[in-house]
Amino acid sequence: WISIIVAVIILGFAVWQKNFPFGFFVVIAEIMILVWADAEPPTINFELGEKGLAIGEYKFHSYGEFINFSVDEETNAEWANVFFQFHRPKPRLKIKVPRATTTDVRAALKKNIPEVKHEHSLVDSIEELIGF
Repeated sequence: WISIIVAVIILGFAVWQKNFPFGFFVVIAEIMILVWADAEPPTINFELGEKGLAIGEYKFHSYGEFINFSVDEETNAEWANVFFQFHRPKPRLKIKVPRATTTDVRAALKKNIPEVKHEHSLVDSIEELIGF
């Protein structure tokens, strides 16, 4: 409902300013938000193997690509976040793991990648705030 209210306010402003292309853009953007907001995101399976981390069917990262990993078990009661830091300049990879399997995942990763203590960053705090 909030997005509809905001869109109506912005649309009213666009009409008041006689900026009809912007008003058209606002209507199209709101329709896209309403259609896509109801879509269920796909489930992507992750698999830790002997050589690395497979993400779905299309992406694979060998253990040599990672500098370290950390586990954040404090954020959610059901899920733990596992963060991977890459050697090359690339954003951290965050994977949600069921809390019941966190010990097994940690043990499997420690065989190949060093673990570091997880420190919350500003981005982590913003993600928690908006529920991402």
